[in-house]
Amino acid sequence: MSTQAECVKVLQRECERLKQYLAALPQDVWTKPSACARWDVRDVVAHLIFAANYYTDCITRGLRGIPRPLQVARSQAASLRRRKGSSGRRRRRRE
Repeated sequence: MSTQAECVKVLQRECERLKQYLAALPQDVWTKPSACARWDVRDVVAHLIFAANYYTDCITRGLRGIPRPLQVARSQAASLRRRKGSSGRRRRRRE
């Protein structure tokens, strides 16, 4: 069984590999379709970054004893949508 430190090292190594891979992508690839219906490569990478930042924040806050209620996250998302001029959730239609 892996220790927590070993898991962190694997995660750091894989993050670095992904970062190097993405840095080497030609500019035109970012707007090409991905394997996810109606998402281009840029959308998928943005999703990965958002998720990584969100989980990092949740874990950090939890370790500090400051859990982040789901309602706060929803409120922040609604505020962001208002600033961008969107009144509802933006959903991508699957084909």
